Amino acid sequence: MPEEKTQEDIVKEMAGNKSAELLNMKKYSDHKDDYYLFIVLVKWRGEFVTWLANTKSEGFGWGHYFHPERDSKALEKATEDYHKRGFYQQPQTETMLSY
Repeated sequence: MPEEKTQEDIVKEMAGNKSAELLNMKKYSDHKDDYYLFIVLVKWRGEFVTWLANTKSEGFGWGHYFHPERDSKALEKATEDYHKRGFYQQPQTETMLSY
């Protein structure tokens, strides 16, 4: 019986199918309903790109592009963008003490 692919495996496969070099990936959020969404940092067609990866549709979207020939700090800016994106967290609620 073949092993079931993880969501991370699917993202890696998606990047490979697009001929993108996957440099980093993280979950989009900690919300359980977002299990299929990831933020990725890739090198693709000579550019550094951050994308939202959707393993349900097996597609990438919401891209930010950084071209090293136009900007000597392209990788630095792409990495900074990667770290800023995603990770929506559910608001925490405090439990009221009962008396």
